[in-house]
Amino acid sequence: MNLGQNICKICVILIIGLNLLGCDEDKTPQEVSNQSTSNMQDVDDASVNQMPMTPERNSEMDPANEENMQSPLPNMTSDTLNGYDGPQKKGIAIHQRTYDWSEKVAAVKPFWSYSWGRKKSVFQPDGIEFVPMIWSGSLNEEQTEVLRTQFAEGEINYLLGYNEPDGENQANMSVDRALELWPQLEATGIPLISPSTVHYDNDWMTEFMRRAKEDNLRVDYLAFHWYGGADPQSFLNLLDQVYERYQLPIWITEFAPADWNTDRRENNRISPEQVLSFMQTVLPELDRRDYITKYAWFTDYTSNNLWPAALFNEEGNLTPLGEFYAAHTANPIAGTAKPYPPPTSDPNNLLKNGGFDLGRTDDWGGYENRILSIENAETYEGAFCAKLRGGYSSAINQKVYLEAGRNYRVSVHGRWSEPTTYSVSAALEKEGGINVVFGPPFEGTTWQQTSFTYTPTETADHIFWIWTGANVSAELYIDSASILLDE
Repeated sequence: MNLGQNICKICVILIIGLNLLGCDEDKTPQEVSNQSTSNMQDVDDASVNQMPMTPERNSEMDPANEENMQSPLPNMTSDTLNGYDGPQKKGIAIHQRTYDWSEKVAAVKPFWSYSWGRKKSVFQPDGIEFVPMIWSGSLNEEQTEVLRTQFAEGEINYLLGYNEPDGENQANMSVDRALELWPQLEATGIPLISPSTVHYDNDWMTEFMRRAKEDNLRVDYLAFHWYGGADPQSFLNLLDQVYERYQLPIWITEFAPADWNTDRRENNRISPEQVLSFMQTVLPELDRRDYITKYAWFTDYTSNNLWPAALFNEEGNLTPLGEFYAAHTANPIAGTAKPYPPPTSDPNNLLKNGGFDLGRTDDWGGYENRILSIENAETYEGAFCAKLRGGYSSAINQKVYLEAGRNYRVSVHGRWSEPTTYSVSAALEKEGGINVVFGPPFEGTTWQQTSFTYTPTETADHIFWIWTGANVSAELYIDSASILLDE
């Protein structure tokens, strides 16, 4: 069996997915994208030296005191907010992995947003607070100092704890590990929101909160995720019970009604109209409850389970639900979007999303690959490029349908993160490892185009692929791949 056959057999398509679980329980999406941590933060389990607390903005904060429940810092004033003096709780949870994320943040006019990541983007709309998250793992001294400086300068006000550490496809941390690393988050001196578990009342959360209290660890707010049915009173009653149990102000960092018993979009038992009614009832109640500090709706139109609760449709425009969310307690100083360069598309390119400019690996298969934005890597063009991880066996591939006897021109841009003598090339073959043709090897640390021609002997599906072995430490960046008729 040749290399191409091996690649085709072991490549798996990793996409932003949902854990299709049982129906009537409160479930949460399990995002298993192969880029789920790469665009959010560096995850480093190495221990680091602890830094002293920053007293300047933390010494007077005591969430147990009623007057401190809303924020350790004063909210923006009516003068600052152009006369608005209503609630400032509404936010949005949205990844920065799509080219239009800044437009979506701006569209709902929230007071805050987060991306499951630590770094504030230069594309964050003005007037909308960014809240960083430590998704999992350790903080090194450099990362800690950056956060401390941002906090001291008023650029950030809060720090979100680990994301669903009880989820195998999420942070996936034991209670022992989370408690061991929690002092690193405390050392930033920033008000801390607890880890957000899949279920608020499971053994993981119960043990973490009990032992954190016993060990005198600082947890200033409680994070809460919820994906249940469309009964608003049931949801509100649950929140009241959670607050009664923990007596900590609550951040609802993900919530939306969902039907977990369907595997087909058209069979979802919750309608968009039901979700709108749910939201119309729930949001004013969240605003009235003093113990609710912040809330952020979760939106995913691509999900069979969650699509009726989407704020945006497949074109990226606000749904009726999204229009209501945007109008509700609209942030009057929310700035306009700071968009990424728009994706470009060549209708003649047989490779879909060949420039990765959708910010996703849709249409691509492979393993141990990442999609990076222009804030995390130098791209060849556009806002995103792909990366094959150094030190791992990694691959990226896509199936294309080619006609026999026609000449195709295959082109791709690549660069290494550091000099290497390892030879890696793009390849095209008939599915099943037949008639494999390799391009020139990628060379150098600056973007270079490699090209080759391919003439199928049979009309059939073919596989375009790039593979790096585990014995090369350098990262290989890929951008602007195309297969065009060469006539």
